[in-house]
Amino acid sequence: MLDLLIAITLLICVALGVRCWLRFGDPLHPAIFISPLFAYSYAIEPWLLREQLSRWFPDEDILLWVVLFNLLGVAAFAAGISRSRWAGMAKWQIQQQHELPRLYLLSSALALSLVAFLAYAYTLANVGGFAAAYSRAKGGGYAGSGYIGEAMNLGLVGALFVGLARRRVGLRLIHWMMLLLGIAPNLLQGTFGGRRGPLFLALGVTMLAAVLAARRQPSVAKLTASVLAICLAVLFVWSQRQHLHLGADELDIRWERLADFATATDADQGNNFIYGTGHVLTAMETKRYSWGREILVNTLIRPIPRQLWPTKYQDVGATWITESTPGYGNFSAREWNEAVGWVPLGGSSAGTLSDLFGEFSWFAIGVFYAVGSGFSYVYWKHRSVGGLWSLLLLESLTLTIYLATQSFSAFYYRLLILAVPTVLVWKFFIEPRLRRRSTTYAGGKPSQPALFGESHLARSATDRPNTARRQTEGLYQDRKD
Repeated sequence: MLDLLIAITLLICVALGVRCWLRFGDPLHPAIFISPLFAYSYAIEPWLLREQLSRWFPDEDILLWVVLFNLLGVAAFAAGISRSRWAGMAKWQIQQQHELPRLYLLSSALALSLVAFLAYAYTLANVGGFAAAYSRAKGGGYAGSGYIGEAMNLGLVGALFVGLARRRVGLRLIHWMMLLLGIAPNLLQGTFGGRRGPLFLALGVTMLAAVLAARRQPSVAKLTASVLAICLAVLFVWSQRQHLHLGADELDIRWERLADFATATDADQGNNFIYGTGHVLTAMETKRYSWGREILVNTLIRPIPRQLWPTKYQDVGATWITESTPGYGNFSAREWNEAVGWVPLGGSSAGTLSDLFGEFSWFAIGVFYAVGSGFSYVYWKHRSVGGLWSLLLLESLTLTIYLATQSFSAFYYRLLILAVPTVLVWKFFIEPRLRRRSTTYAGGKPSQPALFGESHLARSATDRPNTARRQTEGLYQDRKD
């Protein structure tokens, strides 16, 4: 039964990716990015671990409930992201478009990237410099303020602005240098600090910026090879981070560790699937769910600087943030032992589904459907409006690794960090320039340039299934700078 549930989950992920590619032929459709990540996290990895699971979960019947929950969650997400109402539109519309203010986009990109790099340099200076920061495993700087620590992600926004400024005309050397400046903080933190998240963000944003600037639509082979190369680079750095760092006694590459990580050989309780399953079972045992309270605290309370409100978490009853051991979630060591017979490693993280189960119990399946619908809606706005919505889509795509490997809060909180400055820069710096140039209005608002071409795309439910795909391919045309 376990193998059957895993196989069905894998089939859903593969079918989702193939269906969306055949329908749209768009390398930026969210399903193209998310389905492989979900396939590995919820199907391939548990299949690789199937011989070891009895060590951590002796009762196979209870384990089957968790695997079934993962299957239903993935199916709900697939249904949400495939919503026909938002995946298509009433008819194809072609409106007069206007040139993007490339100079202002590049100026914004440079400003954001410089702020990000200065914030990153400040964190390194606080610990004695670059060498001191990365002379240990999982090294890095210290900010002293969450806003300064997260400011280095502004460079990712700047890198996407570079790609948008050069849409369909290619990147020159100066633009590659600007892009490198934007991703440098995350790239350095990911490589020298052995952090998979920042490294994936840096490489993913680079790939997306290159796709933005591409004169022609990337082929399936090139896109697949790029994503695979990024995943292998992240896996390599992650597998070597305990011994491959500045000041290490031996700077040798241990290929056996890379193989162990890739095949989930001899996994421990820090493994994403094992920890996530244990988190679900502990929540079932204690029947203590947050019912969205943790999401509200992270959204409304966490952004308030602790210098202004030192006791903010205690005042709102969110003591688990300051008192719980990292990786234990909202549960104590005793509760973990009673539920599964072991405690997780410090800093362990589960996938989004397991995290949402701790919030909403089985209602997490409906929440995951809403998350998929949210991706579908943003993609629809990207195809029909473009401009700002295209940037928001790209930012959400770069963060998809957090959906599969970390908590839901790790995804949406970082999305807020990227989206808020993007909206502010666009509304107050880019949009006024567009308004001055715009002579075509739709619904009383100036039209925004579509991402890859001059068309605002819409598709009828009665159109042939591959119409959207042909239109997407037609948007990539050679264009002189």
